[in-house]
Amino acid sequence: MTIVDSDAAPNGAPHTAPGAHADGARAAIALRGATKAFGRNGDRVLALDGVDLTVAPGEFVCVVGASGCGKSTMLNLVAGLDTPSAGEVEAAGTAALMFQDAALFPWLTAVDNVALPLRLRRVSKTDRRKRAEELLSLVHLSGQGRR
Repeated sequence: MTIVDSDAAPNGAPHTAPGAHADGARAAIALRGATKAFGRNGDRVLALDGVDLTVAPGEFVCVVGASGCGKSTMLNLVAGLDTPSAGEVEAAGTAALMFQDAALFPWLTAVDNVALPLRLRRVSKTDRRKRAEELLSLVHLSGQGRR
């Protein structure tokens, strides 16, 4: 799967250099050969396979695809919530998440769900855990962070 933005060359080739826009500006988001696999050996599922994507600052991009094609996996890589199995992902600035419905990540503990915004801001694990425990305490959920 190769994703190329709307300013790509007519033959579908990506911009000049990965990580740079055609006008030479630094990309807001750059994926170079981004690959993500889950599981091991016979149970291995390849969610992304060598994705190349360059998004310029201020550029609007819409990611569309069938269920299970890797859209959320790619966005998790860009947001820094996961790491690629291979390739590179760069994102300038800070990431933000907007859900269609109010939601928690069921695979995260309560403390990790509360600490997620701090993780996106690259706050240290120790500091975000401490702050998340404080916030859970404020809503009378002390000691429930591991659930």
